[in-house]
Amino acid sequence: MIGDAIACNQQDRLLNLRLLDEIDADTFATKSIELRDRIEDLKVSADNRRRAEDGEIA
Repeated sequence: MIGDAIACNQQDRLLNLRLLDEIDADTFATKSIELRDRIEDLKVSADNRRRAEDGEIA
């Protein structure tokens, strides 16, 4: 799933910024949580879409 891959790539870039000390710990924590939540939402949406296509959801 493309959206999930993009969000994972953003997580990697965010970590690299933190490791390079380009962003502070608070910014990293906030953005990391946002990305984690976005990835989870994408996974749930994809799963729901798959289930709907399979006829599991009315």
